[in-house]
Amino acid sequence: MNKKQTGFTLIEVLIAMAVMAILSSIALPAYQEQVRTGKRTEAQNLLLEAASKQQRFFSDNMAFAANMGLLGYGAAGNNAQPTETGDYNVGITPVGTGYTLTATALNGQVNDGCINLTLTNTGAKGKSGTKTLAECWK
Repeated sequence: MNKKQTGFTLIEVLIAMAVMAILSSIALPAYQEQVRTGKRTEAQNLLLEAASKQQRFFSDNMAFAANMGLLGYGAAGNNAQPTETGDYNVGITPVGTGYTLTATALNGQVNDGCINLTLTNTGAKGKSGTKTLAECWK
């Protein structure tokens, strides 16, 4: 009596591995881009929150805050507030009677294409890096 053998042949295993490798090579870069986009959104939210606090500070003091500490981010004089994930630092640069908030990329975000994001007291948005302003601030 011959017993029927069960299992996979070497060819079937290699084909399955090749399919998985192809799918991984497509999915991994897309996943990494989504992670970078999420971290960029986190920086944008902190910029917008700080701009809102700047407007409240201006209402009380008739001047904009010169550092993040005056807005309640850390100790007085602090001017480098990290985002929750620590992939951006947000700081204030006084410009005349206004200000520019800048989110500076750290860690893996420096490879994003939207390295620094800026927001001024007039609401003007800016960026540095290879991506367009629309791509960075969507």
